[in-house]
Amino acid sequence: MSKLNNKKNICILIITFIIFISLTFGFCKVGNKIVFKYTNNFKINGDEIKNTNDLYKLKNVRKLSLHDFETEKCRDFEYLLQMKYLEELAVTVDEDFTASSPLSVISKCENLKKIYCDGYNQHKIDNLLHFSDMNQLESIWLNFDYIESLDGLQLITSNLKDFHLLGKHSLSNLNFDSLENLEELYISVDLLQKIVVDIPHLKRLVVLSESIDELIISSNCMELETLNINFTDIDVDMLLNLKSLKKIYASKDSFTEDDLSRLQNKGIIVEYNE
Repeated sequence: MSKLNNKKNICILIITFIIFISLTFGFCKVGNKIVFKYTNNFKINGDEIKNTNDLYKLKNVRKLSLHDFETEKCRDFEYLLQMKYLEELAVTVDEDFTASSPLSVISKCENLKKIYCDGYNQHKIDNLLHFSDMNQLESIWLNFDYIESLDGLQLITSNLKDFHLLGKHSLSNLNFDSLENLEELYISVDLLQKIVVDIPHLKRLVVLSESIDELIISSNCMELETLNINFTDIDVDMLLNLKSLKKIYASKDSFTEDDLSRLQNKGIIVEYNE
């Protein structure tokens, strides 16, 4: 009986020791969270953390989401350089993404494939030059009220497959002919008047801007399958020249009955946005 008790006590000691080691060396405190040090996926809100010092403890993160970070908390982004495996980054900050902003650090993340940047009201990004330093990027999502210029767009890696641009920008004309391997383009810009799209591998195009006067989609967009628009005066002849176009989402008054008939005869399905 005593031998049985001894074995039981030894087992309890071993388990206690393992738990102690795990808690001591396997976990850490980040803000008000207890986190496994080697976690691959981490998300935290600004109200859960006082500063970013604790983020230096996480070095194996592949997917990081930082939401509602106020200015004093987001000045330091150097901890990102400790995350050698970081592939996806989502940042919602109370700070402009200008040349001297977090972008100068984020651009040094060599393995970054997806980036989502969202600013609060009135926040801006000055250009896209920093994104041209990220050679592995496959997806960019930018949601800022102001973008001063699209300088750097033509320099972004050919790996880019997905580009989203949203906000209340003063950009009136957009020309996309340099992102030759892009498969999805999503544009929702309030003051946009004209957009030119000439991307051979594009499969999905979304243009949501009621101010737009002219949309030009080159016949070189031979792989375009889905189009989503919310404005009128669409050139139906242009759409009929898109060989792979299968589905259009549009406003109810975007097409006349004759337009709808021509599109349907080509095998293109039209559905109305609510």
